[in-house]
Amino acid sequence: MVEVRTAAWTLMVLLLWINGYRHDFTTDEGFAVAVGVAAGEIELNGAASLISRHMVTILRGRASIPLPGVGLPSRSWRAW
Repeated sequence: MVEVRTAAWTLMVLLLWINGYRHDFTTDEGFAVAVGVAAGEIELNGAASLISRHMVTILRGRASIPLPGVGLPSRSWRAW
């Protein structure tokens, strides 16, 4: 069950990032959401509402996380 929660959380974070967002959940809040959804205590609409309240827009080019094509060496990583 731990692997499922970890994979689900990672995919949620990745999908947020792909769409230009990140989350501001604390570790405890994120754990509670992952466990709540996995246990069936939080339904789809409830999870969507929680996630939407914790979404933060990433400012492209000024984000503190690496973005595709930003900060890569002059030689493409695919060529290595």
